[in-house]
Amino acid sequence: MSNIYGKYLLPLLMLLILLPLLIKLSPFLVFSPDIEYVKAKVLRVLEGELYADPITGFPTFHPPYYHLFLAGLKTLGPSLNHILVGVTVSNVALLLLFVWRIIRRQFNERTAFFTCLLLPFIIEFMGCGNIFLATAFYFSLPFYLAGLEQYLWPERTTARTIACGILWGLAFLISPGYLFLIGLAVAAELLVHRRYRQSLVLIGTLAAMLIPFFVQAYQIFAQSLFGTGAFSFWRGFPDFELLTTLGRYLVSPFGRSIGDIRVWIGAGVAVFGLWGMIRTRRDNSLGPIRGFVAVAAAAYLFTFYHYLPQYAIRVHLFFSIIVTAFAIHTLFLMNLRRFIRPAILVILAVFGMSNHFNYSLYHFNKQNARMIKFDQARAGICEQLGDYIEPDQYLLATAHTYRHFVMPHFPVHCLAAYRSGEYYQLTSAVSDRLQIDYTRLMDCNNLECLDSYCRRYRISTALIRNGPEFKIAAFQQIARHWEQVYGDDDFRIYRKP
Repeated sequence: MSNIYGKYLLPLLMLLILLPLLIKLSPFLVFSPDIEYVKAKVLRVLEGELYADPITGFPTFHPPYYHLFLAGLKTLGPSLNHILVGVTVSNVALLLLFVWRIIRRQFNERTAFFTCLLLPFIIEFMGCGNIFLATAFYFSLPFYLAGLEQYLWPERTTARTIACGILWGLAFLISPGYLFLIGLAVAAELLVHRRYRQSLVLIGTLAAMLIPFFVQAYQIFAQSLFGTGAFSFWRGFPDFELLTTLGRYLVSPFGRSIGDIRVWIGAGVAVFGLWGMIRTRRDNSLGPIRGFVAVAAAAYLFTFYHYLPQYAIRVHLFFSIIVTAFAIHTLFLMNLRRFIRPAILVILAVFGMSNHFNYSLYHFNKQNARMIKFDQARAGICEQLGDYIEPDQYLLATAHTYRHFVMPHFPVHCLAAYRSGEYYQLTSAVSDRLQIDYTRLMDCNNLECLDSYCRRYRISTALIRNGPEFKIAAFQQIARHWEQVYGDDDFRIYRKP
């Protein structure tokens, strides 16, 4: 029976989970700021800019390696949408494979299979969003899990420790949200397990992987390396607001409605899994994976405090996967009637998979209908806008127009900076100044005010969408004093005289 799980059922499960994506053949865009940022960053990498924020042009702390990989694929000819679909298929398959391998080794194949079966539900209602997202973090997941498999390996050899350090270093260089998850695992290895030799090997490997990046990052970002809006050494003592937010995110990591029954089902599975950890505390074979749950829980709290909830929910994903495995394992250990245990798992599996299909297909249909409208509206400016913009200039447009119609398609900066979980934000001083200047520019009701901001940000082109945008004070001035060089039913392009 054990061979059936790995050889036949796991590949079929991969295909089943990927089916909505394979039917639509479109990247998942519901949480679109991140995906749009990925596309914009790839355009900038193709222009030769590795570390610049594609929106504002200022350097940001997010490593460019995922976008460099996508840019390399883009040079071969396929569209970014097709590349992102292929990356998503790879991400999901590898994610399932390494979750399967870790849980199988720590528990058994039956527990591993049912954990993989519930993986879409775990990610969507106990984790960080949707299993089909093609952001840098999802691309980094297989690297981290492959390293975790080596870290948890019984009687780990030096070679496996080096492999763990390399894989975790790559995961961090793709998406730097693993700081505390990796750091606390190393601390546990050194201080709790007292494996001094393996600890030094792991630390040395990680240092060799990460020090060159941090040296380069410091040269590029200088003091702003320690002042990003996403990270802070000290946010004050925890107050009631912070504790309330923490409690809400513990129940619903992605910030979904507390009234959603699926959120409480996920929380119930987590609580049952934690109870299962306590119930099986005398099973020494589960010691390593139980220790990792403690590391993940501590890393979640540190990340929540020092970063932002958007980053902490990524760590919460690993915690959720393992406690779900404990819940499934404990269920099979309970003295219940023969049909009750499989019945509970079948109900959970059907619920999780049906939710995955309904949730994914609903949003795929919704986003594709919206993207058709966006593509139709953008069709007129596709070739025209490129004639009036330069890569080092800023385009004047609203945040909505830039984000949906310009940012993923044209390598041009915009003053309309926004925050996205895909990248480490600009320093607070820079992002606040940009936001203030954007607001003040849009409120300019005279030509002198407008010209001062246009000189500051090298703005010579404005893209205005027909309709309510012409009620904006700055756009009214532009319509009166700038030259209109293009117009259709959706947009007008103006050039500064």
